[in-house]
Amino acid sequence: MQIEIRENCAYDLLVPTSIGLRLTPLGGQPVHCSDTFNLTATSAESNVASVSSYLGLPVKVLTKFVKDSPFARFIKDKAASGVEKRIGLTSDADVEQEAAEKSRRGCC
Repeated sequence: MQIEIRENCAYDLLVPTSIGLRLTPLGGQPVHCSDTFNLTATSAESNVASVSSYLGLPVKVLTKFVKDSPFARFIKDKAASGVEKRIGLTSDADVEQEAAEKSRRGCC
Protein backbone atom coordinates (compact mmCIF):
# COMPACT_ATOMS: atom_id res chain seq x y z
CA MET A 1 0.00 0.00 0.00
CA GLN A 2 1.31 3.39 -0.96
CA ILE A 3 0.11 6.66 0.50
CA GLU A 4 -0.21 9.51 -1.94
CA ILE A 5 0.47 12.98 -0.53
CA ARG A 6 -1.54 15.64 -2.32
CA GLU A 7 -0.06 19.03 -3.07
CA ASN A 8 -1.72 22.45 -2.85
CA CYS A 9 -4.59 21.45 -0.53
CA ALA A 10 -6.31 23.93 1.76
CA TYR A 11 -5.54 21.86 4.90
CA ASP A 12 -2.59 19.78 6.05
CA LEU A 13 -4.74 17.77 8.45
CA LEU A 14 -8.44 16.78 8.41
CA VAL A 15 -9.68 15.32 11.69
CA PRO A 16 -13.01 13.45 11.90
CA THR A 17 -14.28 13.42 15.48
CA SER A 18 -17.26 13.50 17.76
CA ILE A 19 -17.19 16.30 20.28
CA GLY A 20 -18.57 15.59 23.73
CA LEU A 21 -19.55 17.67 26.70
CA ARG A 22 -17.87 17.22 30.05
CA LEU A 23 -19.48 18.25 33.35
CA THR A 24 -16.91 18.98 36.06
CA PRO A 25 -17.79 19.91 39.66
CA LEU A 26 -16.36 23.23 40.82
CA GLY A 27 -13.40 23.14 43.16
CA GLY A 28 -12.58 19.49 42.51
CA GLN A 29 -15.53 18.29 44.61
CA PRO A 30 -16.88 14.77 44.14
CA VAL A 31 -19.86 14.70 41.76
CA HIS A 32 -22.29 13.51 44.44
CA CYS A 33 -21.38 16.48 46.70
CA SER A 34 -21.72 19.25 44.13
CA ASP A 35 -24.63 21.12 42.64
CA THR A 36 -22.60 23.48 40.44
CA PHE A 37 -20.68 22.25 37.40
CA ASN A 38 -18.51 23.60 34.59
CA LEU A 39 -19.60 22.56 31.08
CA THR A 40 -16.74 21.97 28.63
CA ALA A 41 -16.80 20.91 24.98
CA THR A 42 -13.99 18.43 24.38
CA SER A 43 -12.58 15.79 22.06
CA ALA A 44 -9.25 13.99 22.08
CA GLU A 45 -8.95 14.34 18.31
CA SER A 46 -9.58 18.10 18.38
CA ASN A 47 -6.88 18.40 21.05
CA VAL A 48 -4.44 16.81 18.59
CA ALA A 49 -5.66 19.18 15.89
CA SER A 50 -5.09 22.14 18.21
CA VAL A 51 -1.44 21.17 18.71
CA SER A 52 -0.94 20.87 14.95
CA SER A 53 -2.54 24.27 14.40
CA TYR A 54 -0.26 25.85 17.02
CA LEU A 55 2.66 24.52 14.99
CA GLY A 56 1.33 26.48 12.01
CA LEU A 57 -0.45 23.75 10.04
CA PRO A 58 -3.85 24.56 8.53
CA VAL A 59 -6.23 22.09 10.19
CA LYS A 60 -9.96 21.30 9.77
CA VAL A 61 -12.05 19.34 12.31
CA LEU A 62 -15.04 17.46 10.87
CA THR A 63 -17.99 16.65 13.09
CA LYS A 64 -21.76 16.28 12.98
CA PHE A 65 -24.19 18.41 14.98
CA VAL A 66 -27.72 17.62 16.06
CA LYS A 67 -30.04 20.11 14.36
CA ASP A 68 -31.49 22.79 16.67
CA SER A 69 -29.72 21.32 19.71
CA PRO A 70 -28.72 23.79 22.44
CA PHE A 71 -25.69 21.58 23.13
CA ALA A 72 -24.60 21.79 19.48
CA ARG A 73 -24.98 25.57 19.71
CA PHE A 74 -22.80 25.57 22.85
CA ILE A 75 -20.05 23.63 21.03
CA LYS A 76 -20.21 25.88 17.95
CA ASP A 77 -20.12 29.05 20.05
CA LYS A 78 -17.12 27.81 22.06
CA ALA A 79 -15.30 26.89 18.86
CA ALA A 80 -15.98 30.31 17.34
CA SER A 81 -14.78 32.20 20.40
CA GLY A 82 -11.66 30.37 21.52
CA VAL A 83 -8.62 28.37 20.54
CA GLU A 84 -10.74 26.12 18.34
CA LYS A 85 -11.15 29.09 16.02
CA ARG A 86 -7.65 28.26 14.68
CA ILE A 87 -8.64 24.73 13.70
CA GLY A 88 -11.79 25.39 11.68
CA LEU A 89 -14.62 23.32 13.17
CA THR A 90 -16.81 22.03 10.33
CA SER A 91 -20.10 20.16 10.10
CA ASP A 92 -21.24 17.65 7.45
CA ALA A 93 -23.14 20.31 5.51
CA ASP A 94 -20.03 22.50 5.31
CA VAL A 95 -17.94 19.58 4.03
CA GLU A 96 -20.50 18.67 1.38
CA GLN A 97 -20.70 22.29 0.23
CA GLU A 98 -16.89 22.61 0.04
CA ALA A 99 -16.63 19.33 -1.91
CA ALA A 100 -19.27 20.49 -4.39
CA GLU A 101 -17.47 23.81 -4.91
CA LYS A 102 -14.09 22.09 -5.39
CA SER A 103 -15.65 19.59 -7.79
CA ARG A 104 -17.01 22.45 -9.90
CA ARG A 105 -13.55 24.08 -9.92
CA GLY A 106 -11.83 20.73 -10.59
CA CYS A 107 -9.40 20.75 -7.65
CA CYS A 108 -8.71 18.55 -4.58
